[in-house]
Amino acid sequence: MAQEWAPRAQVAVDAGPDQLRDFLRDSPPSRSDQVFRDLLQYIYKTHNQDPNYAGSLYEVVFEVVRPLPGSDRYHLQSQNNAVSAETRRRHPWADSDLSIYGVFRFSITDNDWQSVYQHQNIPVPPHSPLTQLIWDNAKEELYSQGAISVCAEFGLDDLLSKVLEKLKQKHTGPAGLQEQLDILFQIPPNGLHTALGVAIANRRTKCFDTLHLSVQGADEHVFRSRNVVTNTDKEVRLVPWTLERILERRGMGGNIGVLEEWEELLRRIINVEPRLLAQHDAEGMTPYAFALKVQASIQSADSEPAYNGLGSIIRNAIFERLKDPRIGDGRCIASLVR
Repeated sequence: MAQEWAPRAQVAVDAGPDQLRDFLRDSPPSRSDQVFRDLLQYIYKTHNQDPNYAGSLYEVVFEVVRPLPGSDRYHLQSQNNAVSAETRRRHPWADSDLSIYGVFRFSITDNDWQSVYQHQNIPVPPHSPLTQLIWDNAKEELYSQGAISVCAEFGLDDLLSKVLEKLKQKHTGPAGLQEQLDILFQIPPNGLHTALGVAIANRRTKCFDTLHLSVQGADEHVFRSRNVVTNTDKEVRLVPWTLERILERRGMGGNIGVLEEWEELLRRIINVEPRLLAQHDAEGMTPYAFALKVQASIQSADSEPAYNGLGSIIRNAIFERLKDPRIGDGRCIASLVR
């Protein structure tokens, strides 16, 4: 929390819910997402032994985080609500200064909570109690307002499964299936990539599997859509885009991570829909040719002898899974391995 604001906020917390409500109304902080994360954390650390008292404090905080009628933030949200429901599902809006989404995201970026479990030799849970608390209190909003992407970004597969379960509970029936896909492949507030794109870019293999396996029709949607990974209208093919992420890391001079992780992720992408291997990139390059290009870059930068993992994965998949039994001479696959 801000140095000057934090001590006064803590005094208000200790004084009770009414005093905290008055304080937050009369002395709102600036750049509030992280500040309110810290405030919730203080309540959890100092008052969670009294669940009723802590619960009343949490209610006050979440009242403020949600836009109050008549406020500027409420007016901005009302303007956003004027767009179509489909647009809101695909491109959820969040105030850049304070939102449930922002507080939730900041709760995940704080890793200090793990030390308490480590010092006491207690198994560390898959995510922080504070993150769970925010999810429990705001799941009705968060499930469709960026939580899927945040979980994929930080590898919270356990919580991701809960978010997707909530998604399926809220959107049912024939229309619900399309609504589920809209939210699953949405661009989160102020984001550049869908949850699928985030999972790939961060090599979150388990989250990648959870994303495409949990929602009916996701695999077909990946194959049929022009773009399921970025916040652009241009056509983006999934396998070339994944290979570009590897090449991009290499071009930046950074560590591309363990190659085995990229290889495993590539196998799983192919398993989603083998027909992806027949999709050329914008320049007409086949996935196999692009893989050879990436391999050459890796060898040039690292002087690794004869690395051919990416190309082998794609070539083997083509011969194993894309053979058309109606064509005996293999001409259907010849064009994909050059």
